Amino acid sequence: MNDASQSTRTSAGSKSTVLLLGIVVLPVLYVLSIGPFNWMYTKGWLGPWDGPLNQTLLIPYYPLVICTRYKIPVVAPALEWYLSLWTG
Repeated sequence: MNDASQSTRTSAGSKSTVLLLGIVVLPVLYVLSIGPFNWMYTKGWLGPWDGPLNQTLLIPYYPLVICTRYKIPVVAPALEWYLSLWTG
């Protein structure tokens, strides 16, 4: 086996690993990041609920809010439990 084919295989393996981690890790981090947001909101660090800072930071979390608002099975109870960990 020559060095060029070994290098190509290693590079492809690294790219696929990074891609797989991105596909799995980023959505998990997105969902988990609502906990600190909720904690900062309950502590009053983001201002009033209808304030501009709070409403702007809430935009990326609308899909998760909708899941809990409409009681999507499995997702809503899991999110409610996770948020309860952050509110104490």
